[in-house]
Amino acid sequence: MPLTSLRPVGGGIALIVIASIFIPLTVLTVALRLWARQKLRQKLELNDYLILIGAIFAVANAVLTIVGVIYGGVGRHQQEALALYPTLAKVTLGLALLWTLANTFVKLSIIHLYMVIFKTRRFRYASYAVTFLTIGYCVTNCVQNLLTCRPVAFNWDKTIPGGRCSTQRSPFLASAIINMSIDVIIFALPMPMLWRLHLNQKKKIPLIIIFGLGFLICILSAIRTSSIARLNYVDYSYSVLPDGIYSVLEPCCGTINACLPMLQPVVSKIVQTRFISRLRGISRSTAPAPSLAKVHNSNPGTIGSSGNKQRFIRIDEEITITHEDEYPLTNISSTRERRQEF
Repeated sequence: MPLTSLRPVGGGIALIVIASIFIPLTVLTVALRLWARQKLRQKLELNDYLILIGAIFAVANAVLTIVGVIYGGVGRHQQEALALYPTLAKVTLGLALLWTLANTFVKLSIIHLYMVIFKTRRFRYASYAVTFLTIGYCVTNCVQNLLTCRPVAFNWDKTIPGGRCSTQRSPFLASAIINMSIDVIIFALPMPMLWRLHLNQKKKIPLIIIFGLGFLICILSAIRTSSIARLNYVDYSYSVLPDGIYSVLEPCCGTINACLPMLQPVVSKIVQTRFISRLRGISRSTAPAPSLAKVHNSNPGTIGSSGNKQRFIRIDEEITITHEDEYPLTNISSTRERRQEF
């Protein structure tokens, strides 16, 4: 009976653990994003659909990575897993396509979110340019992966007459470098707009941190590029392990990062509401009980008076999230930005 799977060892186990952690994290974050939309009574927008598609591809990429460890011998030396090479080759091609599609839809979701938040004409043109660059990269990378070996089945069946494969190292490395460059551009795109916002530092810094988390994706992309440069194609099943780890982390972390700005209004509402509730509890537990005479006299200085009740009601009204809270920045504008529009 031919060998169809191997027990994961060492790095293969670590890869399965990482994928198993980030699959539910990715699903949970997207679910929270959709819940936030429902909580704020907002319709789903294009960026929500794009991130949903990206998350599906990211999860599929992570699941197929686990398949590659168990049935493709990832994490073992090539000689140990030689019988599993056809499966490994199929998994590798599938992962290349899923990884590309996952990252593309995540990037497009982030860019569209930027365009909704920052409405200046120059920023819109820059966003369109990055969008076309991202889509062009996706198409080119998918075609390049499909045409590396002709026919495609020659990837895993070297007995096909007339089959041939082009060199893999240079195209794969170039693809990784281009992907990293696009990540850096997308990370840097909103930063000038954020710095020019007329906000105090306490409000501006958290927003920059939320959007700046994209820098972590740039770091992951850079590390993945380095791992691809060190790939040993003679012992591919073993040397591909670092690339497998970062190829799982990049689209999953990208999805999580893209959802964080959408969760900020709901988190703020929950925190504020709980703070007000606790403040009420403290006020009621520490305040002296009003006398019967004071209650009948409706003295505005007592806890039971309508004046103090109105004060609490006003606080509740102030923390109610309206349609303007759809994004953390939609009700924030810069006069300098408005003057620069043309």
